[in-house]
Order: sequence, then C-alpha cells, then structure tokens
Amino acid sequence: MTKRLAQKILALALLGVLLWIPLLLEQDVIYERIGYRDQVIRDIATTFTGEQVVTGPVVIIPWSLSYQAKVWDDKTKSYQLTDKKRSGRYLLLPEQLNSEAVVGTSTRQRGIYEVPVYKTRLDMQGRFTNAGLLSHKNSWKKSIRVL
Repeated sequence: MTKRLAQKILALALLGVLLWIPLLLEQDVIYERIGYRDQVIRDIATTFTGEQVVTGPVVIIPWSLSYQAKVWDDKTKSYQLTDKKRSGRYLLLPEQLNSEAVVGTSTRQRGIYEVPVYKTRLDMQGRFTNAGLLSHKNSWKKSIRVL
C-alpha cells in the first residue's frame, strides 16, 4: 500500500515538473510582449505629445536697485561711500485664477496594442494686483538705507 502511494506521489511530481517546463518557456514570450507594449506606449507618447505639465500664468518682473552704502576702509580707517546694485526677478502670481478644462480620450493603435491618449482644452483667466510688488519694493527700501 505504501509502495503504491509512493509511486502515485512520484508520478504526480513528474507530471508537475513536465507541465512546469512549457510554463517557463511561455514566460519568456510574456516578458517579450510586455517589453513591446512598453515600447509602443513610449513611441505613441512621444509622437502624440508626450507628458504635459500645466502651470498657471506667472508674471516675471525684473528689478534692480542702485544705492550707496557706507563701507569701512581699513587703509583710511573711515567709512567710504560706495555704489552698490542689487537685481533680481519678482514672480507675480495671480490673486485669483479661474481655469476650465475639457478632457477627451481617444485610442491609438499599433499592432495588437492599443494606447489611450488624452486631449485637453484648457482655458485660464487670472487677475493680478501689484500689491505684492509694492510691498517687495518697500521692504527693500526699509532694509537698505538709501542716501
């Protein structure tokens, strides 16, 4: 009885190994097709539009400030007036921003692969004020004594 049970277990193990071999061979085909699918997705994404990033409107205002500052001179042991200049860019963001987006989808196909692509119509309206710019200007004037 135990000999017969051992033969059955051995036969089942042998069948399991024999059925596992085609499964391993099929695994290579699956990985190859996954690679093709990923390549098709990248190709369609680059030829259609690629990845998009939407940012709101920003006003970039260049600024410069010329002033005179007292600098200690070790040679003369006194303060000397020197001309200095500071510059930069001020980013003015909208006080209020309204946006409206209409998103639609379509499908692009290459071979057996279908890839969804998105189309968007985006309308943005913003309202800007110069209050931030004026406070920026005043803070510079307070931090630097203009002579």
